[in-house]
Amino acid sequence: LLARNYAPEQLKAVLQSSDVPTKQADHYEVETILSHRLDKEGGKTLYTVKWKGFAESENSEIPYENFDSKKTVDLYYDRIQKINPH
Repeated sequence: LLARNYAPEQLKAVLQSSDVPTKQADHYEVETILSHRLDKEGGKTLYTVKWKGFAESENSEIPYENFDSKKTVDLYYDRIQKINPH
């Protein structure tokens, strides 16, 4: 057998499989939907959202299918229906 005396700079930490970070998609929480519009090129409705924990300068437009919870969109339409019941 070989000697097992190593200087600390010769050693390298090895991660256990449970310690290996997994790559996950970024996930952000919608604070509120501010408005919506029809994208004339794609034909989809885009929603301008305010992201929870982010400045208004970070607001962005996303399509319906990008919402994790469709309830957020339902609540938005309920809110605008109460404001403008026509």
